Amino acid sequence: GAGAVAVYTTAAFFGKCVAAVIEPASAVFLAYISQKEFKMSRKIFTYITGASVVFCGVCLLASLVFAPWITGLFYPSLLAEAAPFFVLANTAAMIAAAGSMVQAIVLRFCKASKLLYTQIIYSIVYLGGGLLVLAPYGITGFCWVAIAANTVRLLTLIFYGYKKVGQKS
Repeated sequence: GAGAVAVYTTAAFFGKCVAAVIEPASAVFLAYISQKEFKMSRKIFTYITGASVVFCGVCLLASLVFAPWITGLFYPSLLAEAAPFFVLANTAAMIAAAGSMVQAIVLRFCKASKLLYTQIIYSIVYLGGGLLVLAPYGITGFCWVAIAANTVRLLTLIFYGYKKVGQKS
């Protein structure tokens, strides 16, 4: 119901705020790598992907410290209900943010159909899994599905990127 949506949104607040800051950086990065003289190798792709995942991991660790405090400032009435879901909800948000950074590279080097396939797979896992687990497992189940869906999206993007980067078009 609406109460569960409010609790999940509150639990993921910190992670979604961090993701909102990261996404414009992805756009700037995309503009940089779209220049004709920029050459992407698999080594650079692996480095950037790894750095993105590590950065999001650091942000996740920061969420353990700051999420309760910042969320409490904005949503004091929901803090107690949302607190048990901070780690799971922010993990899902950080994996999604890492996927957005990798997607910037995939946008440049892969066909648009690969992104469409990625989004279809993501949607099936997210919606299908969410519908299956929401009633029996509630917000906890939904958090796990969000983590799974975002992980599948990230790994699919990495797969397509690694397959394409470094090849001649």
